[in-house]
Amino acid sequence: MGNSNHIIRALKPEETIRTQDIIFRSVTTADIPELKELFCNTVLTVNARDYTTEEVADWASCGNRPGHWEKLFATLHFIAACNGQGRIIGFTSIRNDGYLHSMFIHKDYQRQGIASALLHRIEAYAAKHGISEITSEVSITARPFFEKQGYIVELEQRAQANRLQLINYKMRKQMKDGNTGFEKVYQMPLGKVYPLLVNKATRKGRTQEEVDEIICWLTGYNLQQLKELLDQPITYGDFFRNSPAPNPARRLIKGSICGIRVEEIQEPLMQEIRYLDKLVDELAKGKPMDKILRNL
Repeated sequence: MGNSNHIIRALKPEETIRTQDIIFRSVTTADIPELKELFCNTVLTVNARDYTTEEVADWASCGNRPGHWEKLFATLHFIAACNGQGRIIGFTSIRNDGYLHSMFIHKDYQRQGIASALLHRIEAYAAKHGISEITSEVSITARPFFEKQGYIVELEQRAQANRLQLINYKMRKQMKDGNTGFEKVYQMPLGKVYPLLVNKATRKGRTQEEVDEIICWLTGYNLQQLKELLDQPITYGDFFRNSPAPNPARRLIKGSICGIRVEEIQEPLMQEIRYLDKLVDELAKGKPMDKILRNL
């Protein structure tokens, strides 16, 4: 996270910016030069209140390693805040295991609610994807902000920047409402979800019988049990909670569905549901059944 050789037009300082005027969007590798510039300037100015000149210079230089940002993009989900001119004025990122990697706001846009708005969105992303708690390593400068947002300090430590070790804090927040975003899914009737799965497959030339075989393989229900449950007022959540014999080989299911890797989902019940989503998705994409039904 350091200086970039890419020339970026300077942001015009503004006294205030209304959060409703901010555009929030995902970030691509094309944004790397702008992210690097914002990061470096923020560390060298804002974080200089709490760290020495040598420390912030060392910290700001971390991203100059070749391929550093590309590696971050391979493992992190980024959200950026942009002003009315489309310039990035803040960004945050999180890993699929709930590790909040970054939160940086442009030096000219501090204390205007931008960090809170970004955090709200990254926490919503976490809840949507089954992350039940968020951890982070937070600077001295950012600690008061995160404490106000419900994060708890677990440990003061010295973390490696580039050459130097800088003081920061391991912090954690339990997502108290982390599962509420899933309750609507859990409470949906099985009889309403099942036709959606079948339709996804049959629209691509696969069959209902193949969907049934996948469901039975995954959950341990037999075909007769599945048919009986489809006629009962059972919820989708209870269908999975009551699975008689979840297939141990389901742990071999890997890959992305709904924008997140199924093997990294933290909420167990949602992970079971996403396993089925992933298998039906593979079916619809033409994968042979003998490849879909993994074997240990």
